[in-house]
This record gives sequence, C-alpha cells and structure tokens, in this order.
Amino acid sequence: MRVPFSYLPEQFADPEPIFARLREVIAAGDFTLGKVVGEFEARFANAVGVQFAFGVGSGTDGLRLALKALGVGPGDEVITTANTFIATVGAIADTGAITKFVDHGD
Repeated sequence: MRVPFSYLPEQFADPEPIFARLREVIAAGDFTLGKVVGEFEARFANAVGVQFAFGVGSGTDGLRLALKALGVGPGDEVITTANTFIATVGAIADTGAITKFVDHGD
C-alpha cells in the first residue's frame, strides 16, 4: 500500500474558492477578533471535542500560551527535540524556563 506524503495537490486543485473567501475577509477587515475568527474558534473546538478554542497570531504565541497555561515558569525545565524550530525555544525562554534538548539514540 502506498501512503502519499502530500495531499496538497488534490486539496488545492481548485484554489479559487479559497482565494475568493480570503478576498472577502480581507475586504471586510474582519480578520482580527472578527466574526470569521469566532466562527473558526467554534468550529475548531467542535472538531477537537472541547468547549472552547481560541485563535492566536502565530505558532509561537500558541506555544507560549500553552506553556503559561501549564504553569511553566522561571526555573522549570522544558524538554524539546534537538532539531526543533527556533520559535519553540523562544516560547520556552519567554516563560523564564530552561530549554533541555534531547535526541534519541537510534
């Protein structure tokens, strides 16, 4: 059985509906705390089976908020993979915690 590594060619075979919706949102200026953000948050929460979800400006913001929600702070150690993206380390550092890089021995 062949498992495809990317489904993007099929997903974006006709990108015009996506672009049309983006043009609508941009024209309305409704992309920061607007109706479409609220709709996304509600749909995402429903999709993952939780009561609430909230959109953030970046993956770094998401990591930072998750760490803070877990109570990570100064003096704590956070383990992450050695080949992580720099934003991971930035989010950890923002909490005052210490980054510990790990790698597996295989």
